[in-house]
Amino acid sequence: MGLEGPADPSPRRPPGIDRVHIWDCADTPAGGSELDVHEALELLRTTAGAVACKDCGASVALGPFLAPT
Repeated sequence: MGLEGPADPSPRRPPGIDRVHIWDCADTPAGGSELDVHEALELLRTTAGAVACKDCGASVALGPFLAPT
């Protein structure tokens, strides 16, 4: 998993929103933080505005683990 964070400028998302990508996503910025799946899930659960990338399928891969039980 890769992380596109507030320090990573991207014209495709509003500033200040973290976006988690699958490791080989074309939208993952160079120099982004690398996360394991547990870190990615924790970030998505606890960081306001954090989202999983829909372009690369991170949202499909991680979504079931984030769904309310």
